[in-house]
Amino acid sequence: MKATTTKRSKQAKKMKPTAIVEGKRVTIGDCVFFKDDIEQPGQIVDIETNWAGDLALILKPLGGGYFNGQHIGHLKQTRMLAKDCLSF
Repeated sequence: MKATTTKRSKQAKKMKPTAIVEGKRVTIGDCVFFKDDIEQPGQIVDIETNWAGDLALILKPLGGGYFNGQHIGHLKQTRMLAKDCLSF
């Protein structure tokens, strides 16, 4: 028996995960500001749900390289809760 894919399941696969930052819907590829050591921008590369059910944004520095600051200055990627970020 051949498996079939419904139109709805095809649409679900195409949908990007979203989160709300300061009342604005953001998705993968969008940019947000966050504060970890210093206030800085990051580009969303993924959106996950943490153990408490909060949406977490996986961010990379704009323009590549590393984030700034003593705490995350050596990182190429970080995780911040969407509710702790600011819209770009």
